[in-house]
Amino acid sequence: MGVAVDSANRIVVVDQGNNRVQVFNTEGEFQFTFGKLGKWDGEISCPNFVAVDKDDNMYVSDEINMRVQIFRRDGSYLRKISAKEIHGFQDNVDHLSGIAVDSRGYVVVGAKSSCSARVFTPDGRFLRAFSSTRACPSRLLFASGIALTSAGEIVVSDWFNNRIRFF
Repeated sequence: MGVAVDSANRIVVVDQGNNRVQVFNTEGEFQFTFGKLGKWDGEISCPNFVAVDKDDNMYVSDEINMRVQIFRRDGSYLRKISAKEIHGFQDNVDHLSGIAVDSRGYVVVGAKSSCSARVFTPDGRFLRAFSSTRACPSRLLFASGIALTSAGEIVVSDWFNNRIRFF
């Protein structure tokens, strides 16, 4: 489901069925893999999206563990942003639905269950959340992917409403 490209043009692919991330070169040749099934730091359970920052750190949304884990360019664990521990996410957030990192290191994460997107500082502190209203039935944001424009706009694929939203 998730794919990203780093500054060396390595292709980073989320392998959800095997609870890992695989890295390939531009010719599609396998380079290495990281992650394994589990709940501890560096372990992944149902990864679904990936983004790469300017330092080639890889941000992996770990759906079952309700967190985003950050790995160095060699696949070693760096740190995490935990949905349970950060202001703005409720304990019942069970679908992290997209991730993007801007050039300054700010992280944007989609949360289907709360019909919103959340912005975190480079060190993982909650900054703000946005959506068009508070209740999902009113046809608000149901993120299924997130990207950033060069102008800093947040682009959200809103699959429930069949549209692309800009914030």
